[in-house]
Amino acid sequence: MAETAVKMGMNVDQFREMNFYTKGQVTPAGGVLTYWNMDTIWNQIQQTANYAQRRSAIADFNQSNRWVKKGMYLMPCKYGIEWGGTGFGALINVCSDGTVQLSHTGCEVGQGINTKVSQVLAMELGCDISLITVTSTNSQKVPHGVSTGGSITSELCSKAVIGAARKLNAKLQPIKNLFPDYTWTELIKVASDAQLGLQSRYWQLSVNRTTDPFQYNAYGAAIAETRVDILTGEVQVQRVDVLYDCGTSLNPAIDIGQVEGGFVQGMGLYMTEKLKYDESGNITTNGTWEYKPPSTKDIPIDFRVTLLSDAPNPAGVLSSKASGEPPMTLSASVYFAVKEAVQEARKSAGLSNSMVLPPPVSPNVVGVGAGTSIPLLTLS
Repeated sequence: MAETAVKMGMNVDQFREMNFYTKGQVTPAGGVLTYWNMDTIWNQIQQTANYAQRRSAIADFNQSNRWVKKGMYLMPCKYGIEWGGTGFGALINVCSDGTVQLSHTGCEVGQGINTKVSQVLAMELGCDISLITVTSTNSQKVPHGVSTGGSITSELCSKAVIGAARKLNAKLQPIKNLFPDYTWTELIKVASDAQLGLQSRYWQLSVNRTTDPFQYNAYGAAIAETRVDILTGEVQVQRVDVLYDCGTSLNPAIDIGQVEGGFVQGMGLYMTEKLKYDESGNITTNGTWEYKPPSTKDIPIDFRVTLLSDAPNPAGVLSSKASGEPPMTLSASVYFAVKEAVQEARKSAGLSNSMVLPPPVSPNVVGVGAGTSIPLLTLS
C-alpha cells in the first residue's frame, strides 16, 4: 500500500486512512463492523506521540547525515478474536474457614491468567482476593480442557469462573437473606455448620457463530522510530509508541505487559530470528548462539504503551479484550521503519527507491539493501 501511495504521489498515511473500514461495513469473513474505533486510535496516537513533529525532525536528520539514517512508521491493526471450537471449565471449592480453592483448565505461562481469574472470582463472591488460591492445572480436577493459546484462555477461563461463582452464590443466597450484614467468612461458617456443600463447577461451552467467525475485533496502532548505521547494518529501535484497545482491561498492568511482550516477540520475527539449514536439510540454527531471539539490547530504548480509555467491549468478558497476540502484529512497524531508513540511504547513494528487503533485517540484509559498495566507501 505504501508503494502504491508513493507511485500515486500521495501521503502514505493519508492513503491508508482513506482505505480504512468504516462502521457498519462487512468484512471478507462476513462480519459486520458494529464496533469500530480505529479512526480514534489512529488520530490519538499521532497526537500523543508528536508524530508530525518527529517525522519532520527525522527528515532534517537524514538530510544532514550520510551514513546514519532514521526511519519512522505508523501502523494500524485489526485482529479478530475467535471463541469457536473451544471449551473452558472452572471448579470452586470453599473451605469452612472461608478460604477458596479455584481450579480451571488454563495454564499459567506468564500471561497472568491466575491473577485475572482470582480477581474475577473475588469480585463475584464478594470476598477478599487473599482468601483465594489457584491450584495447579490438572485434568483430574477439571477435565477436557483445550490448549492454552489464541489469546482467549484468560478471558474464557474468567467467563467459566463467573458461571461457577454465580451457581455458588445462588446456593448461598438463602443464608445471605437471613444474615445480610455478615462478612464472607461469617456466611461460610453458617453454611458449613448447615452442611451446605460449597462446591461449584461450570463449563463454558464453545461459541459457534454462523457468519463472522470472530467474537470481536481488537484494534491498535504503533509508531516505531529506528536508527540505522548504514556502514555496519546495526539497528537501534529508538522509540516505540503503542496505543491498544483492550476494552475495559481486567488488569492494566498485566495487559500492558502482554502488549510489550507480544510486540517484542514479533520484533524477533522481523529483526533477528532466522532459520538456516545445511545441504541435507538439517537445521543449523538450533541454539541461541546461531538463532537470536530478541534480548535486552534489542527492545525499544523508549517503549511507551497506552491502553485506550473509555472503550468497553460489549462482546467481551466484563467488557474486556484479549491482549496477547494482536499487539504482536504491530511489531511490523519496526521492520518498515528500518526499510524507510534504508531507502533514505539509497536515495543518498543515488540509487532507486525500489528494493527487496527480506526479513529478518540482519546487518548484512541492511547493507545489501542500502546498496553499500566498495566505491562508496573510498575516501576522496
